[in-house]
Amino acid sequence: MRYSPSLACASQLNMLADIKELEKAGIDMLHIDIMDGNYVPNICLNPDLCRELKSAFPKMELDVHVMVKRPMDYIARFAEMGAEWFTFHSDATNFSKRTISRIKAAGMRAGIALNPSQPVSALLPFIDEVDMVLMMAIEPGFSGQQFIEDSYARIDELKKIREERHLKFLINVDGGINAPIGKQCINHGADILVLGVFACFNQNKSISLACKVFDEELKG
Repeated sequence: MRYSPSLACASQLNMLADIKELEKAGIDMLHIDIMDGNYVPNICLNPDLCRELKSAFPKMELDVHVMVKRPMDYIARFAEMGAEWFTFHSDATNFSKRTISRIKAAGMRAGIALNPSQPVSALLPFIDEVDMVLMMAIEPGFSGQQFIEDSYARIDELKKIREERHLKFLINVDGGINAPIGKQCINHGADILVLGVFACFNQNKSISLACKVFDEELKG
């Protein structure tokens, strides 16, 4: 089990200090939400942030989640900045297979995001080719939303496909995660949890302590 805290939930003024707190807690993966104001009605994080993050925290894996139109336009840029993961939304392009191929050719691992309004079956044409599926348990675009309960059944369905096809893609769950929900997601087959305001940010304790408490509650 890995945690990928979302920097969209970090303090934009004190992000460096927040990441140091995450590092102190043993976090080794950062979720980078990139929004263009077109695919989703919000703008979030500058792509150039990845270059600075990789320079300041070279051991951190960068889990880039692009909520943009024309995701292929961003692949080379993030690869050059050192991102390890590049996840896009299949309904943002008519060329998902080509996008996956280009992500891998650029040296990154390919992820595909599934919105709550999309059936899991929408991924079947290219499920064999991805390294990760990002199961959105909220509608993309804004943090602080509540976890959508039928996401558990969708994780089950995704896990079943993985087992039946003997695939190795990871299941990453994003949205509304707290410790009880995170524990259920793991029980249903999740490998990675995106952490936000219900887990490690905006808590009444330090970020490093919040991460440790979350981990203890999840494993307890």
